[in-house]
Amino acid sequence: LIVGGFLSSLGLLYYPAVFVLPVIFLVGVVLDGEKKRNWAAAAVALLSFIPAVILFVGIVSSQKDHFINGYIGQKLWGVKEVGWVSVARRSGSYLSRTYMMFFFKGDNSFRVNVSGTSHLDKLGAILMVVGFIRWMIKEKRRRLLLLTMFVLLLPGSYPGIPVVDVPNMARTLAILPFVLGFIGEGMLFIYRSLSKWNKAISFGAVFFIVLAISSFNLDKYFRSYVQALPDANVPFSKVIARYIDSVPASVKVVLTDCCWGEWGHAEPKAIYYQLKNKFGREGIYRDQFIETCEGVEVYQPTVFIFDPRDGDKINEFRRCFSGGRFAV
Repeated sequence: LIVGGFLSSLGLLYYPAVFVLPVIFLVGVVLDGEKKRNWAAAAVALLSFIPAVILFVGIVSSQKDHFINGYIGQKLWGVKEVGWVSVARRSGSYLSRTYMMFFFKGDNSFRVNVSGTSHLDKLGAILMVVGFIRWMIKEKRRRLLLLTMFVLLLPGSYPGIPVVDVPNMARTLAILPFVLGFIGEGMLFIYRSLSKWNKAISFGAVFFIVLAISSFNLDKYFRSYVQALPDANVPFSKVIARYIDSVPASVKVVLTDCCWGEWGHAEPKAIYYQLKNKFGREGIYRDQFIETCEGVEVYQPTVFIFDPRDGDKINEFRRCFSGGRFAV
């Protein structure tokens, strides 16, 4: 109980999507009794939360602006500007999208999903539904506890989140153990049902299911996912970094622009972090761009790295440095 409570409380130190884990754990402890509520166990669970809560309060108090006006604050308090009627309408829409992300249209971001595709393959989705129904039938005394799992989807359905970010797999990360449990229960149900007729057939069916799900997901994340990444997964930051490493340390390297690829890469810091020789390249890390040739003080050999699509800027630098060498 103490270990479980402490581990769930660590959600406060991990990611906003799992801030609700201590609450879910506490509800589970209270509802776990056959006929009476386990208030004593709940009190022990609350005590196990104390170390993480103290650390969490310290984090919030030391970064108040981040939680009030920053990345998190904009989403938490931005809902005030929407209006209560719109909040209710948006909440319903967000909840629907989030609940359906496993079966239909999922996360739009390429970071954790093949953009727009469901988070589960069709077979896994069917097994999840079967498993959920089985748990609801088998665990009658824990039906309410099972339904609390939907609370884990609320961080991804908060009305202050921009509509383009809903659904969001990362913000619903805490639901993953339930999803896997339901799929496993669905497979177990099929195995036990077929075992009544033939053990070999039941084993073969489960083996086929595991093989099919593995095949679907391996294809999705090692073929479809790669092809759907920005600029067909060409690592511009790495390519630029390797070129800069090939330039002598005595040659100055200047970026004229950044973030010109799909989804804003290559970022200067991403280039800098992949450099093998970072000495003298600190300007890249500090986002020091030279946007016009009038701002150039050429007192040493210099390499300019352009957005390859910015023909106007490239031609301007050609005119300013007619003796320079341009390469693609």
